[in-house]
Amino acid sequence: MKTFRIFIAILPLVLLFSCAKDYSNENGGSAGSSCKLSSIVAVDDITGRGVYAFNTRYDNTGRSNYVELYDSASNTADYEVDLLYQASDTIKTSSNDILVLDGTKRLKKLITPLDPNDPAGEKLIYEYKYDGSGHLVEKSLSTSTIPLALFKSIYTWTGGNLTRIESSSSLTGTKQKLLEVNLEYDLGKSPKNFIPIYPEGFESFLYVTSVDMGKPSVSLLKRISAVYFDDQGNPGTPIVTEISEAKFSSDGYLTEWYVSGSSFDALGLFTGRNTFNYKCN
Repeated sequence: MKTFRIFIAILPLVLLFSCAKDYSNENGGSAGSSCKLSSIVAVDDITGRGVYAFNTRYDNTGRSNYVELYDSASNTADYEVDLLYQASDTIKTSSNDILVLDGTKRLKKLITPLDPNDPAGEKLIYEYKYDGSGHLVEKSLSTSTIPLALFKSIYTWTGGNLTRIESSSSLTGTKQKLLEVNLEYDLGKSPKNFIPIYPEGFESFLYVTSVDMGKPSVSLLKRISAVYFDDQGNPGTPIVTEISEAKFSSDGYLTEWYVSGSSFDALGLFTGRNTFNYKCN
């Protein structure tokens, strides 16, 4: 079996989702103090209304307890997950995922069913490692029956920004490059309390607002270029996303941007206008 196809096959069906509920209130002026991102909304350019959203709800202690992907056209949630805190280091979800945190409350391990319809079957096990500054530097994937790193992603940080990701496989016994992502930034702009953006993080994007997945980049993202490689190591056509027209609240929270080129729907990077809303203390 081709390793590239295996890599694609194990990506959760998050790729099918688009993101947004009518939480598309415009954030003018100050967003408030100690705010957390609560919704990412894809907005219709003509009507100005949210058409799909990725929403996160928080309890009165500030912990996320619910995540949904909401379709405003049908007024229904396409996908929803409850987060159940089992212990100081473990979160179980209503979708049968298990999130294990390290001593600093960062995500250390994500255990998810290979087949969502068979929660008792084979498990995919993602493990995350961070450097001393709190940046994600490595992600590996094994399974409940193959306790070896089948795939690995290495993250490179420059000046506090994630600038490169390289994913590779060892399924054939030798390292084989699968994916390379390069990210560029507007170094003059720094979103406050934003989320880390991992373009190949399909398995974890539903939880990026709920658990600590490492420090986000300090600067405003402006371009992503991703290239997949075939079994012979030949690069495919680059998948390029450009981000522009960013707007901020008066106290530095990102409230809007415009995405052109290829969309990364699994990350809330939807082609067209996106708005961001926050839950503030």
